[in-house]
Amino acid sequence: LPVVYYEGTSTWSAPLNFKDRVFLNNVLGDYIPSFNYLVVPLNKYSKQDLIEKNDELSLIFLINQLQNSSEFHALKDIRNILQKTPQIIY
Repeated sequence: LPVVYYEGTSTWSAPLNFKDRVFLNNVLGDYIPSFNYLVVPLNKYSKQDLIEKNDELSLIFLINQLQNSSEFHALKDIRNILQKTPQIIY
């Protein structure tokens, strides 16, 4: 499953098919993989949404949303996620 993790603030506007994004795709068409990818827009989720999901991927999304250390310290709810996460991940 090809996934694009998008951190931009505007709506994703590029084509969702890989082949449509390749230069000269009409010339090299048979040699370019054609597949759609899933765009996951980080800005679609609030910090609370991500905390409630209670999984490691949401924790990564949440960390990427943080702008400074004081925002990190304000998130006491992430301890629940870290407690169940295997230490090898962090």
